[in-house]
Amino acid sequence: MSSTGPEEGARFYKPAEDTWLLMDCLLSDRRNRVTRAVDVGCGTGAVTEALLQLSDEVLAVDVDVGALIELRSRLKGSLERIETVAADKLSFLRPGCRIELIASNPPYLPYSGDEPFDPTIHSGPEGTEFARDLIASALRLLGCGWEAYVIASSLSRLDDLIDWVCSLGLRVTVLARRRRFFEDILCLRVTCDRSGSVHER
Repeated sequence: MSSTGPEEGARFYKPAEDTWLLMDCLLSDRRNRVTRAVDVGCGTGAVTEALLQLSDEVLAVDVDVGALIELRSRLKGSLERIETVAADKLSFLRPGCRIELIASNPPYLPYSGDEPFDPTIHSGPEGTEFARDLIASALRLLGCGWEAYVIASSLSRLDDLIDWVCSLGLRVTVLARRRRFFEDILCLRVTCDRSGSVHER
């Protein structure tokens, strides 16, 4: 999951099982190298590092400046291929820019209001708000010709998310799922080819 608080030094999400799932799916599923990829909610850069194996250039995006500083320190040997951006999701992009690959381990847990809101894990009442905004932004700004790998939870309104993505004419594939305590975490691949179908491996 990613950090969503704008303050420098805010608490950011450390790599965990969902991070490893996203990295495993990226590295096992991708066949062709791309020119430019983006890691949305990059945190300290674990997924960014994996994307360097798949893309010539990686945009590492997070609203937490502290996370970006740590990422640059960790990956200082590869900074000529990494651009760090302090922004919310894809808000910094101009329409029509060329990005072929998107990866995100977003906040995906629903927020009921019964506990303090944690922006590193809570997305909103449905648990899919971050993912919806990311996919809608990609479609609006990038047109077609991209794929997004996004982590989701069985505790969220997952079926509604998949139905919504398909309604946009995009193709959804459930690449993998893993049981973690009280939930399943899943890696979704969203392909912008306008077929509007869902597949599960």
